[in-house]
Amino acid sequence: MYLAIIILPLLASVASGFFGRKIGVSGAQTINTTCIITTTILSLIIFFEVGFNNTPVSLSMFKWIDSESLNVFWGFNFDSLTASMLIPVLIVSSLVHLYSIGYMSHDPHNQRFFSYLSLIHAATMVTAGVYLLMRCSPLIEYSSTVLLICLWLGAITTVFSSLVGLYQQDIKKVIAYSTMSQLAQLGMMVIAIGLSSYNVALFHLVNHAFYKALLFLGAGAVIHAVADNQDFRKFGGLKQFLPLTYSVMLLASFSLVAFPFMTGFYSKDFILESAFGQYCFSSVIVYFIAVIGAIFTTLYSVKVLYLTFLVSPFGSLNRYKTAHEPDIFMSLPLIILAIFSVFFGYLTKEVFIGLGTNFFLDNAIFIHPNNEIMLNTEFAVPVLFKLLPLIFTIVFSVMAVLFSEFYYKLILLFKYNKIGYNIFSFFNQRFYIELFYNRYILDKLLIMGGHTTKVLDKGSIEFIGPFGLEKALMYLSKSIANLNIGIITSYALYILIGLISYILIPYIGNYSLTLILLFGLLVLSINYS
Repeated sequence: MYLAIIILPLLASVASGFFGRKIGVSGAQTINTTCIITTTILSLIIFFEVGFNNTPVSLSMFKWIDSESLNVFWGFNFDSLTASMLIPVLIVSSLVHLYSIGYMSHDPHNQRFFSYLSLIHAATMVTAGVYLLMRCSPLIEYSSTVLLICLWLGAITTVFSSLVGLYQQDIKKVIAYSTMSQLAQLGMMVIAIGLSSYNVALFHLVNHAFYKALLFLGAGAVIHAVADNQDFRKFGGLKQFLPLTYSVMLLASFSLVAFPFMTGFYSKDFILESAFGQYCFSSVIVYFIAVIGAIFTTLYSVKVLYLTFLVSPFGSLNRYKTAHEPDIFMSLPLIILAIFSVFFGYLTKEVFIGLGTNFFLDNAIFIHPNNEIMLNTEFAVPVLFKLLPLIFTIVFSVMAVLFSEFYYKLILLFKYNKIGYNIFSFFNQRFYIELFYNRYILDKLLIMGGHTTKVLDKGSIEFIGPFGLEKALMYLSKSIANLNIGIITSYALYILIGLISYILIPYIGNYSLTLILLFGLLVLSINYS
């Protein structure tokens, strides 16, 4: 059962990739989706067996390193951390497979697409860095410097990516920067890791996977409905055309901004409260930085919903004529993820972060006793600081809508002003980090690479190698050809030299004798010439 989780997607990929022409489009879709759904069911069984029963399973496949003092086995380890990671990855992957049947229905390369999709999925790649940090908790816990770096890096990245996402015009880019802010590699989860709250980080990872997948799939449904346009400045008024998509994206956005009693509320607010509840300088400052990041999260969430669904239409009439709700293959994953975005956090809160939970008793994560937060976070933080993110969320949401509806001229005046234009460009171009990277790092590396190619590859190596060897052999062959001058006495000398060399081959190791003979032959040839 445990190995089937790894083998089934591989077999599905091989079937679609190598035998796609035989099984056809429907065959590739059916085989891949069935295999992924089967692995999802198996992962749920493993979650209950390994997680709730605290019975980790280790499978040793073969000996990787066999040395006298070092023996390393190659295998698989399933503990509560692994079982928890399998849940979001495989549930989201199975729903994406189902969604792709409808989304890719007109694509001519379905078999190849499903072959790749069975092996590689963003749900795995996005969470890989955070999972690695949690897996390395026994190392991180013994370094207060690493924990402090994680804490501040997560806080700074939360605000940085939220600001960049706020100034993007591509609906998928906004959601992607939101992912970076909340989860991927840095952000809220790394703040939790810096607080040594690995169970809270894992809880936020699992929660975040569902409502962020819903946002991405909802954005895909919008793009699919408006002829593959991704700029939401050309959307508007889609609420009447896509009521289901609007409803599920509204629920996902509520969960993203941690609206009370949504899935994201139970993990995101807990991270903020844990930061404030430690009552040390860094954690309290990080709390306020993360609250600022939450404000920007609210603003870009309102921006996406408002410009896509609520304002007057901005796009061409032809796009609205063909706008339509997705089919059942695309709608069903949206509905399932919407249910997860509402109820999953409430149902699993006590499992992951409950005060008396024994879910991680198998030592999947390690917390040093000095870093243990010995308090009930829900009751250790003053009410004002518990409600501060919610207050800011509501206030800035209302302000964003009011300014867009009644004071839009001020927004336009600011945007077309030189200062406003520069501010917009600064954040839209990601703080000019890519400009700095391209101009001062990448350009220098390319110039250095060009010189290296010119001097070494095209110069020294080719001079010594192919061209130099060719010239040396040509010179040697011409020198040998010049020996053929048609004089019998010269031929006799060559024969004599060859005979002496043959006789002296056994004594070639005697360097002094060899040098004397070579000197004698040289004198003989000079006198002869």
